[in-house]
Amino acid sequence: MLAPADSTLATVPTFNALSDIYTSDLLKHAARFQLLTEAFIATYGFKPSFIVRAPGRVNIIGEHIDYCGFPVFPMAIVPDSLIAVRATREHRIRLANINPKYPS
Repeated sequence: MLAPADSTLATVPTFNALSDIYTSDLLKHAARFQLLTEAFIATYGFKPSFIVRAPGRVNIIGEHIDYCGFPVFPMAIVPDSLIAVRATREHRIRLANINPKYPS
């Protein structure tokens, strides 16, 4: 069930400090955000408007059980994905990856 538009469940949490997201290795995570920002500027010529973070997830029991109607126990894990974003007037989406293992 979707929450009403005025509900706090309908909003996306935002943070201004990495310490609000990560509890350890702040310098490592700060370096990742800095590298992403610098790569975005080098690729597109301007800073991102914001960075989105999506935590990794595991299901302890396993995905296949979910299809049988049994409960699973998903939980967030430390590995995450970061996405730098900026809207432009172009009517297209441009993507780039900064991991050299997966070239754009």
